[in-house]
Amino acid sequence: MKKLFATAGMAALGAASMNAATPPTLLPQETAKPWSVSASVRGFYDDNYATLRSGLRRDSFGLEVSPSVRGHIIKEMTQLYASYKFGMRYYEDRINNELDYSHLANVMLNHDFSERFRMTLYDDFVVAQEPSLLNPAQPVQTLRVRGSNLRNTAGADFRARLTESVAFEPGYSFTVYDYREKGNGSYSAILDRHEHLAKVGVRWINMLERTDGLLGYQYMYTGHTSKDTLDPTGAVYLSPKLRDTRSHYYFAGVDYSASERLTLSARAGAMTVTYRNNQSNRTSPYFDVSASYRFAEASTIQLGYKLQRMTTDLIGYTGMAPLNLTVDQLAHFFYARVSHTISRLTLNAGAQYQYGTFRGGAVNSQDEGYLSVDLGASYKINPFLAAEAGYSFDWLKDYGWPAGTERDFHRNFVYIGLKATY
Repeated sequence: MKKLFATAGMAALGAASMNAATPPTLLPQETAKPWSVSASVRGFYDDNYATLRSGLRRDSFGLEVSPSVRGHIIKEMTQLYASYKFGMRYYEDRINNELDYSHLANVMLNHDFSERFRMTLYDDFVVAQEPSLLNPAQPVQTLRVRGSNLRNTAGADFRARLTESVAFEPGYSFTVYDYREKGNGSYSAILDRHEHLAKVGVRWINMLERTDGLLGYQYMYTGHTSKDTLDPTGAVYLSPKLRDTRSHYYFAGVDYSASERLTLSARAGAMTVTYRNNQSNRTSPYFDVSASYRFAEASTIQLGYKLQRMTTDLIGYTGMAPLNLTVDQLAHFFYARVSHTISRLTLNAGAQYQYGTFRGGAVNSQDEGYLSVDLGASYKINPFLAAEAGYSFDWLKDYGWPAGTERDFHRNFVYIGLKATY
C-alpha cells in the first residue's frame, strides 16, 4: 500500500538527511514544458492492509485513484520547483468502506544573490497513513497508522562563498508531526512533536580534484506536544515531554563529483543526546553516506546508508519505579533504488532496510528489523498514456523479544493500472 508514492518517498531522502536540500533533477523531456498534470487509476490486492500479526491479518482488493501536478520556473538567478499529489484508496474488505487519503506537496526556491551568495527555501508537506510517506528518511513508526496524520518540514539553507575556496553554510529546518489518534498511550501521545534543527558548516571547495571537504555542527531539539498521558491504561499521568531530547552532531565530510553522472557524499562523526527524564547522556557514532549514478539519459541508481539515534513509537512503560521509558533507538538504515528506461518501457526497483536497538524501558537493548522492497514497470502506450504494474513487500521482525510481545508482520501488495500524463 505504501508504494503509492514510492518514488517521491525515496527522493525525499536527500532533503530529510543532514545534507543541504537539493533541487530535483529534470530530464530533457521535463524541461521542455514548465508544468505537467497526470492521473493514475489502479486496481490492487493487499494481503495485510492493517499491518497486523499472523492470525489477525485481513486482506482486500481495492481501487486507487491518484492525480498529480508539478511545475518549475528556471531563470538565470532563480529556480522554483513545486509539486502536489493526491491519493485515494478504497478497500472492499472494510466494513464501513473507509477510504484512505494521502496528500504530498513540495516546493523549493533557489535564488542566487550573486556568484558568491545563494539561498534555498523549501517546504515538504505530507498527510498519510504509511511510514514510508511520513518518514521516508527513516521510518519512526513501522506500522500503518489510521487517520490523517500530518508531517510538515520547512527550512532554509544559505551559502556564502567567503573566498574562492572557502564557503560558509548555515541552515535551519522545523518539522511538526501531528497524529490523528488521540488518548492514553496513543500515537499522538507518543509521536506528536516539533523538531528544530540548526546547522552550520564550512566547505573547502575543490579541496582535492572534484572533491569538496566539509566540517559541520548541528543542534536538534525534539519537543513532544501532546497533553495525553503515555500510560495506555491512564492510571498515571506520564507527560510526553519526558521523552524530549537535545542532540549535538559533530562531523566531517566530503562531496565528490566524478562526473555529471556520478556523485558521492559522505558524513561521519558523533552525536550526543541529552535526555529530559534524568537518564544519562549518550554519545553514539553518526554516518550518512550516499551515491547517485545516472548510467543513461533516463536511468539512475541511488545507494545510501545512515546511522543515528532517532525517535521511536515504543514507550516501554513497565509501571515500576524508578520511572524508565524507552527514549529512542540507534538505527542503521540502508536504501537503494534503480530506474532504467528502455525505449517505451521503464523498470524500477527499490529496497530499504532498517535495523535498530532500543534504549530504555521494557524493550531496552532489544532489536528490531524492518525491510521494504518494491518493483515496478511502466509501458508507454503513447505520449500521453502508460500501463503500470508493480509489487511491494514489507516485513517487520523483532529479535529476542519475550514471547507474545513481538510486533512481527509481513505484507504483500500488487497493483495494475493506467496513468495519463499531459
